[in-house]
Amino acid sequence: MQVIDNFLDTQSFWNIHSTMSGKNFPWNKIQNLSGINPEDGIYFVHMFLNQLEQSSYINLIQPLLVKLNPFAVRRIKGNFYLPNKKVITHTFHKDYDLSHRGCIYYVNNNDGYTILKGNKKIKSVANRALLFDPSEEHCSTSSTNPEGRINININYF
Repeated sequence: MQVIDNFLDTQSFWNIHSTMSGKNFPWNKIQNLSGINPEDGIYFVHMFLNQLEQSSYINLIQPLLVKLNPFAVRRIKGNFYLPNKKVITHTFHKDYDLSHRGCIYYVNNNDGYTILKGNKKIKSVANRALLFDPSEEHCSTSSTNPEGRINININYF
């Protein structure tokens, strides 16, 4: 596990931040956040890349891919967690069972965080990258910030 602050240059960061937090960015509602526990609630996803589709916004995140330099990418998705009255911890999960690399890129500052195995909490700090193995159990949280919580999850080899 590695946490890297100021992961991208200022211009690339602000381009991602202003686009994904803007009113015209397309988000899709997901009813069961964890896919495991319906009580985790809803969140919104933008699928940049998976085995079936590629978003017209894929160029937005090119600076992340250049920095990570993956051999192959399995999935890239944006996550938007709505604000809550209190921070809610979601159900632990694995992205995929096969060991691989993962990056959670935090787009905005908020009081949410990611929890890794062993109860390690990584705060959501804008322009921070968390590099880890997402086949290990981890979970997200909501945020109380009015803007919500936005991050990008990249699964790669």
